[in-house]
Amino acid sequence: MRYFRPHDLGEALEYLEKNQGETVKIMAGGQSLLVMLRLGLLHPDTIMSLSALEELRHIAIEPDGSLSIGSMVTHQRIATDPVLSDYAPLLPRTARKVAARQIRNLGTWGGNIAHGEPGSDPPASLIVSDAHVELRNRTRSRRVPIDQFFLDYMSTDIQPDELLTRIIIPPQPAHAKTMYLKHTLRDDGDLAICGVALRIVADDHGLIRDVRIGINGASLTPIRARRAEDSLVGQFPDDTLFRQAGELAATACDPMDDAEASAEYRLAVVKALVRRALVETFSEDGQGRVEGAKA
Repeated sequence: MRYFRPHDLGEALEYLEKNQGETVKIMAGGQSLLVMLRLGLLHPDTIMSLSALEELRHIAIEPDGSLSIGSMVTHQRIATDPVLSDYAPLLPRTARKVAARQIRNLGTWGGNIAHGEPGSDPPASLIVSDAHVELRNRTRSRRVPIDQFFLDYMSTDIQPDELLTRIIIPPQPAHAKTMYLKHTLRDDGDLAICGVALRIVADDHGLIRDVRIGINGASLTPIRARRAEDSLVGQFPDDTLFRQAGELAATACDPMDDAEASAEYRLAVVKALVRRALVETFSEDGQGRVEGAKA
């Protein structure tokens, strides 16, 4: 097994182009890859480290108002960056729930997404933010909507000659309220049994105008619960409505039994988290109590 540390993005992409017959594993923060190597689950020909690629560590507002996050930006930087706190507060809120601080200091959002673990925290929040990922090879780049990027269990749309170079977040709706909740067996830093991200826009009277619901850990890939979203639009906040949305969100999921939780348990968690996220978002918003909701 070889170790290769390119000095810049061009060198990295050139290596991938010339060595497509090899198994090349990309190391960003290394938090997942190193574990899999130690367990003997991977036997690549080459480990390519992106640690020298400073061009992938940016957080910037683009001329069109979109937010660009380099794939080597760490969870801890996402959690504390003042630009993100103002522009996309859901992302710092989510990043603070990722693992322990030591892991957040090393792990990256690009590496987390590319790994494709269905219980990871960032994807659900990126789904409700309408994010795209930029994938580049030596001759071109392409943008893929984040909810189309995950193909199957730990399988993504990245091709062998491509790198995930950045995450693009379009301007978010004015007055949008956001929430990310997760359920774990131990503490908040563990991998989620299920996680629910929410973005909601309501008018001054509380009428729901727009909703996004993203779910991780309850299917082979992170998903968007469109039927649940549709059930909420044009309605006033009501606990019965929110419970129904939780039920509809669960119908979008296809969980599996594993050592952490049964499929039945995951569906129950989805229902509860969707309802709770909706109730807490309106409570946090200060738009008054939700009819029928109990503390």
